[in-house]
Amino acid sequence: MTKKVNKKNAIVLILVLLIVGLIYWAYASRPKVEETQNTQTNKVMVYHNNTLKEEVNGKLIWQCYAETMTVDQDSQMFTMEKVKGTFYREDGTSIEINAPKATYDQKNKNIELVDGIEAKSSDELKFKTDKVTWNGEQGILTCEGNVDINKPGMRATADKAESKDAFTNFKLMGNAHIIKGDNQ
Repeated sequence: MTKKVNKKNAIVLILVLLIVGLIYWAYASRPKVEETQNTQTNKVMVYHNNTLKEEVNGKLIWQCYAETMTVDQDSQMFTMEKVKGTFYREDGTSIEINAPKATYDQKNKNIELVDGIEAKSSDELKFKTDKVTWNGEQGILTCEGNVDINKPGMRATADKAESKDAFTNFKLMGNAHIIKGDNQ
């Protein structure tokens, strides 16, 4: 009887070792799954032929049309290409600004137009500059770099110009020159 018990124990032991070996083999030979890193993907939307605008108490302050507009949803930054912006004055006149590129920060309501700006107003004011910035919080329109402003009877050049009323009145800074009269 001891031979039968030893034989049964040996068979059970062999089966247990076989099962343990099979489990080990299944675990060791499983395909390796690489841990995926939790990478943040930017949520970006692209629009074509779109317009942004800002209104205060139902009154249009500015609007910008862009052929291409890219919006980063996380940062709320807009980048625009081939831009036509219009800034409206209190008296109903406006300034139309054309720029190859622009950015708009929706959080602080600032617009920056760059890469060679040309602008004209409905009351014959024209200006050229390298960069135009609209500070939405302060309501200041700033021109920077090679500022050249022309209106009937006056030409002004400077490194920088600022205006709170869309260039009805403006302040010149850095290498400022004003020529009045018809000989500009």
